[in-house]
Amino acid sequence: MSLWETMNFTPRGTDRDLASMAEEIDHLSMLVKALATLCHQHGVFNEKQFEEMRDFIDLQDGVLDGKTKSEFKARVCPKCKKKVSPSAKKCMWCETAL
Repeated sequence: MSLWETMNFTPRGTDRDLASMAEEIDHLSMLVKALATLCHQHGVFNEKQFEEMRDFIDLQDGVLDGKTKSEFKARVCPKCKKKVSPSAKKCMWCETAL
């Protein structure tokens, strides 16, 4: 599967069986590992920065639990108007106190 196909991947429907879903999870897991490894090797981030961003993303739904919920409601920074986590104390973009 090409990078373009991977980024535009859409599930085949709700009638898929568990084995098919498990295959997709394994595939996505492999892609995440490949991307993280490549970024780390090219100095995009170090291990500490990765862990901090992982926790930041995890906390966007308000709970540090190792998973994220896509239905979280982002706030909008009053200064820069960008979306920020509902639990953020300051904007990650412009550092305005929230």
